[in-house]
Amino acid sequence: MQKLPRGANVPALPAASARCENCGAAVSGRYCGSCGQRRYIEHLLLFVHDHAFVFLALMLAAVVSALLPAVSGVLGVAVTLYIAWYLYRSMRVVYGQGPWLTLGKLALLSLFYLVSGALMLLLTFVSSAHTL
Repeated sequence: MQKLPRGANVPALPAASARCENCGAAVSGRYCGSCGQRRYIEHLLLFVHDHAFVFLALMLAAVVSALLPAVSGVLGVAVTLYIAWYLYRSMRVVYGQGPWLTLGKLALLSLFYLVSGALMLLLTFVSSAHTL
């Protein structure tokens, strides 16, 4: 089966084709409900799941750091490394791609997060300074 580039229009399945070309399951619409071919809900679910994990890990690390200040530095490094590994591993499992492609995508997403976070901090600073 030929893959379409991102952003390309996905043609509706012809009426005669009642089976998914990827897994062979019966298809009633534009997307296969069994294998998820050309579905984007899975991306959203991974996004929400990963964010929930990161917030939970950071919250637990903050609680442990408050209770045991002596281990806060080591705990911060360990949690950061574990979060990076967890995000990499979740992308590998969900998308089933090679390690280098997954690492590249994770690096690109991390760069986007860094830039957008810095931009939001800058906008918040400018907005706060302007309203004083």
